[in-house]
Amino acid sequence: MRALHEAGLQVPDDVAVVGFDDIPAAQQTTPPLTTVRHPILQKGAQATSLLLDLVEGYVERPTQVLLQTQLVIRQSCGSSLGR
Repeated sequence: MRALHEAGLQVPDDVAVVGFDDIPAAQQTTPPLTTVRHPILQKGAQATSLLLDLVEGYVERPTQVLLQTQLVIRQSCGSSLGR
């Protein structure tokens, strides 16, 4: 967003911006960053479990795991919901 500002563009008036991870700094940007929140600890636990199952021979084929994500709407996308 700094680069957009330096280029003379305004977020969200000229460009909408969305991030990923919802790190604490996302709330501190100007304007606050709309972002996708995902369960990073659960992701690590699932990956570890799948790796152990693979090493121990319990898994023989690729496995798909879907974890819930959430769109956190803040002002950087231009939505009035984030205000």
